[in-house]
Amino acid sequence: MSTFELPSMAHFSKRRFGNYRLVRLLGKGGFASVYLGEHIHLGTQAAIKVLRAWLTDTDVDKFYTEARIAAHLIHPHIVRVLEFGLEGRTPFLVMDYAPYGTLRRYHPRGERLDPETVIAYVRQIAGALHYLHDNNLIHQDIKPENLLLGDNSQVLLSDFGIAMFTHKVRASRWKAGAGTIAYMAPEQIRGEPCLASDQYALGVVVYEWLCGVLPFQGSSSRIMHQHLSAAPPPLSGWVPTIPPAVEDVVLRALAKDPRRRFGSVQEFALALEEAFEDSSSFEMVYVYPAVNGSVPARPPRARGPKRRNIWKEISSLFAIDLLVGAAVWIVLYLLGVAPQSLWFLFSLSVISLPLVWTLIARNLRVFMLTSGMLVSAALLGIVFHSLALFLVLWLGLLVLIMLAAFTTSIHSS
Repeated sequence: MSTFELPSMAHFSKRRFGNYRLVRLLGKGGFASVYLGEHIHLGTQAAIKVLRAWLTDTDVDKFYTEARIAAHLIHPHIVRVLEFGLEGRTPFLVMDYAPYGTLRRYHPRGERLDPETVIAYVRQIAGALHYLHDNNLIHQDIKPENLLLGDNSQVLLSDFGIAMFTHKVRASRWKAGAGTIAYMAPEQIRGEPCLASDQYALGVVVYEWLCGVLPFQGSSSRIMHQHLSAAPPPLSGWVPTIPPAVEDVVLRALAKDPRRRFGSVQEFALALEEAFEDSSSFEMVYVYPAVNGSVPARPPRARGPKRRNIWKEISSLFAIDLLVGAAVWIVLYLLGVAPQSLWFLFSLSVISLPLVWTLIARNLRVFMLTSGMLVSAALLGIVFHSLALFLVLWLGLLVLIMLAAFTTSIHSS
């Protein structure tokens, strides 16, 4: 494809595309920006997708051909393309506006959905994909960001026109972080997408909705390798109570070989629904209960280190500091060291220990606290020309902070 990409997305707000005036930016993706548009005559609203590509003369006809295909797709669960064209050399599509946004926005990353919601979503998405597949078309970019919620809370499959037009550009750029590799089927990674590739991507989405995490995680290259050769972790590792029949259905949709998946995406949706119905009495219990829908970044293997109690560290440090200082004083006194040298060495030991420890431990909070106390006591000692005053103030502050820190550590334990 002879298109080339803009270095950065120009700010098109307040501009006009076709019969629509751009009102405000709704969101940005790797290959397009979406704006809320208003028809200049009718006053109706629509979503305007402006692609991050300029077309050469040889690509204009291809864009119009593929955009016409998208515009002729009429299905209750597919976002309609109302208009398309070029603004200069920048392609754009005008589509139905979904005021509730994407399923990613409605269900943030890490949220786990109940089975009834998953079944309802999958049934609608499978219907839309079945319609595409009947027309010998492949979406190639199924993910929560491309699933919208309509006025009646129905799921709408979007970005079909974008997926058709940019899939060749995307094939050369996903390694740089296009962001959809997490849902990409093995054969699609190899540049050989088929109808079953959409089923695989939907299987990844279902896995994420049920478990709260993607089956494969890491860098783009690591995820690619896992899609190609690694078996997805069992869903029961995240949800021990998930019915085996449900797990089998999802893992079959994620088979590496497209021939081992379900015969159609609707067959997958029906099998998932039947598996849940046959296990209607089960309760979803997770390995680690979610807090506000969030889950750990990877399957829990062992308990991690205990949370650090910074105040307990401070109180322990200062207590050790006083003990070391006292020990140094006693040893030097027994050795018969002169009083002036005694005061100097005692001061050095009491002052240096906290500073050295904080630097080794990289504990900025304790370092700043210790340094502040040291400066405060030193300034008063210098002003009054008294080493004794400096030491008394330093030790007094040390004891007060130690007591305060110890008290705080008790309450925060």
